[in-house]
Amino acid sequence: MPGKLALQVAAAVGHPGVAIVHGGWQIVDVGGGVMSSVEPWQGLPVLDVEAWLLWKPVFLGAMLLRRDWLERVGGFDRRFRQASDVDLVLRLVLMGGEAVWVRRAVVGYRQHDRNVSRNALEQVVECDAVLDGVFGRSAGLDGVRAIERQARYNNFVWSAWRLYHTECYSEMSSYLEQSLRLTSARQTETILDWVARFQAYGMEYGKQFDSALFGRLLRWTIV
Repeated sequence: MPGKLALQVAAAVGHPGVAIVHGGWQIVDVGGGVMSSVEPWQGLPVLDVEAWLLWKPVFLGAMLLRRDWLERVGGFDRRFRQASDVDLVLRLVLMGGEAVWVRRAVVGYRQHDRNVSRNALEQVVECDAVLDGVFGRSAGLDGVRAIERQARYNNFVWSAWRLYHTECYSEMSSYLEQSLRLTSARQTETILDWVARFQAYGMEYGKQFDSALFGRLLRWTIV
């Protein structure tokens, strides 16, 4: 969007120690019409290690990263086709890279039938692998192990929504089953949490959540 680089460079200059300046974004349709505005700082006012690992608010288009940190972390891992951005940012954060928000939408994320991110199956498998690597490398970091279970639960539910969004319903059911094994909450509470999250994720993309369809699909998951 106009002024994106100037705004984020100014924030980087004002915070010389940070590795990442992050902003919000708009979901836009093929013609550029705004479908929704995503303001992640509303729920994550501070971008600390816990926030990154639990929620992974990664969208490279809305970020400005310092070159020295990119070089220090070694750039992208080319094994990943769909989750290389998540892997890069989490590795950088675990190395001590700090981040600040520019609390404004700085880019439009256009939705169309050829979005690479529509390959949800590959995306969710790679996100699992990224977390395997993250928690494998961070065994000695204070507090990281303590949030692994919640981070993986969050990732399974988000993955299930991505699969629901792309109509991969049987795979969605598998990811919900995996999330169910990671929570000590009652089953009813967990289902309500799934519904709330699916509704929130859908709103970010300007999509209506079909609760009736989801209820029917839950029969594959809850037996």
